[in-house]
This record gives sequence, C-alpha cells and structure tokens, in this order.
Amino acid sequence: MSRTPGKAQPKKRASRPQSPPDQAYFATLLSHVNDGVVGADAETRVTYWSPGAERMFGFTAAEASGQTPFELLRPAYRSGEREKIFADLDREGTAVAVVRARHKSGKEVIVEVNSTEIADKDGRRAGYVLIYRDITERHRAGEELQIREQQLRAQADTIRMSEAELRGILNAAKESIWQFTPDGVILMGNKVAVDRFGLTAEQVIGRNFAEFVPPDVAVFRLAKLREVADTRRPVEFEDTRAGMSFEHSFYPVLDESGRVTSIACFSRDVTERRRMEGALRDRSLELQYLMGELETRVHERTAELAAANERLKAAADQRARLVAAVEQADEGVVIMDAEGRIHDVNAAFLRLSRRGRAELQSMSYRQLLPRPPEG
Repeated sequence: MSRTPGKAQPKKRASRPQSPPDQAYFATLLSHVNDGVVGADAETRVTYWSPGAERMFGFTAAEASGQTPFELLRPAYRSGEREKIFADLDREGTAVAVVRARHKSGKEVIVEVNSTEIADKDGRRAGYVLIYRDITERHRAGEELQIREQQLRAQADTIRMSEAELRGILNAAKESIWQFTPDGVILMGNKVAVDRFGLTAEQVIGRNFAEFVPPDVAVFRLAKLREVADTRRPVEFEDTRAGMSFEHSFYPVLDESGRVTSIACFSRDVTERRRMEGALRDRSLELQYLMGELETRVHERTAELAAANERLKAAADQRARLVAAVEQADEGVVIMDAEGRIHDVNAAFLRLSRRGRAELQSMSYRQLLPRPPEG
C-alpha cells in the first residue's frame, strides 16, 4: 500500500460486526426521555408506559397497563377535537393535538400529544404510539401573555379616546371637576366648574384659581393643594364661597417616578343639604323643648291625679268608718233621700221594724209611720 508523500495516511481499523440493540438498551434509552412515551394496542389499551409518562402523570406502569389513556388521564377535548384526531389517524396515520389531561393527584396537565398508528406486516392496524409532551407552563404563559395583550389593547383604546369624548364625559358630571398644578394653576375644568364662576374654560385655563375666589378661600385651598403634593395622599374638606357650601376631594396624580404632577379636584355643592341639616337641627331642638314641656306637664298631672286619688281614698275610708259606726249603733238609723225613699238601714232598725233590708229598701219612710186613729 503506497502513501502519498507529505500526507499521513489514516490507519484502517478492523470492523467488528455490531449486534442489534436489545430491549434493555431501548428501555434505558427511553428512561432518559422526559416526554411520556406510551404504547397501545389496536383497542388503545396501554401495553407500554415509559418512566417519562410515570413522572408526567403519576401513574406507575403497572397501574396504567391494560387501561386506555382516556380512562386513565381523563383528557378534556374541545368540541369535535377527539373525532378529528381519529379522522387524522385514519387518513394520514398520525395526529397532533393539545389536550388537558389529569395527573393522578387530580391536578391539570396540559400536554401536546403526537399520535402515530402502527400497522402489522399485512397493513392492518396493530396499535398506537403516543408521545406526550408537558406544555403546561408554556401554555399558561401563552394564556397570560394573551390576557396581557388584551389588557394592553384595552388600555390603548382608552388612551386613544379623543379629547372631545373625554370632555363630553366630564361635562356630563353634575358637579365641579378641576385639575390643578400643585401651585393652583388651572389645567382643566368641566362645564359645571367654570359655569359656577360665570366664565368659560378659555378664560380660566392657565390662570391661578386664586384670582377667582376670595383671599381667605384661596389661602385655605392652596394649603390643601400643597398638603396633597407633600403627602401624595388625597384629602377631603369643606368650605364656603359666596354663600354656597362645598365638599371638596383632592386626589394626587402621580407620574412613573411617584412625583405629583397635578391634582384632580371634585367639588360638590352641598348648600341645600346643609340648609336642610340646619333646619332638621332646629326642628330637633324644638321637638326636644316640646318633649320637655310635655314631660313636665305629665309629671304635674300625674302628681295631681295622685293627690286626688289620695283624697278619694281618705273619703272612702271615712265613709267606711261612718257606715261601720252606723251599722253598729244601738239606735235605729234610716238613710233616705229627700222624698223619703229608704236607701239603707242599720241592724238596730231591722230589729225594731222586724222587716228585712230588701223589703225596707222598697218602701218610703211614711209607710212606717203609725196611722192616726180614725174618728
């Protein structure tokens, strides 16, 4: 064998016949595959369940053997999806789908399933090879990304709202809405707000609101604006202007760095409510006075009734004593009216008259007198 000058000739090695890999080799190979590899017969009953499938779904090979993946994993399909998988297998011998399966513990596992039909030497279906790939995290990340994209699109739509539409919304409010700089310069005011000053938006925008209110009101409100700017917290307060009472809510508007760039102000006219509250307080005081008067009169009347009751009781006691004395007297006593009709008699008179009390009470006293002799 000649060699070409200047070039090293590679050494020839004796070739050794290689034996085909045995089943143990394939089992070792599949044990290092993260995907779940499943073999099934023509009736889709599991005949092989790889270690990757055990890790993915929690079922051992012994638990999976003889069951169908549908019974074991309880996959959830979209409408018509399972029928499409079998149609693809019949037509092309392979199918790919994403399904929601169940782990042995019950938790959801989202998998991509690559199904391949196996035929025997006569071309008849002998079984299936199913390769499951866990895409749970990827799928959820995709769902979150989709949700975030939808949120961003919604935010973009909101931002694209025209100034005219925004002003229309603000002008529809029934109360004053302002936007100020922390120093009180007017950046925006809705129709109700500027109408309360008898001005237009063009006349107030860019000017300090202190120009339009009394000095004491301006000092008080500017102090509230600075409080919001310093604390970056909303404040609520109430004041009066031109005989009107207002409830104010000041809210800080922050930039990305947290700096207060402006202050949104909502002012509500509460004049009528305060007037009604004052009237209610006055009415309440009046009612309290009347209730006090009524209570005093009730106490006085109660005392009068108690005194009258005592007098009646004393009179009744005196009458009872008188009746007892009359009843126990040794002389006969007759009680009668001005016309001489007998109302009652004592025991002594009953003995003297030898008549009953009921009989005497039906008679007049004249009937008891002796008759004068005739002639």
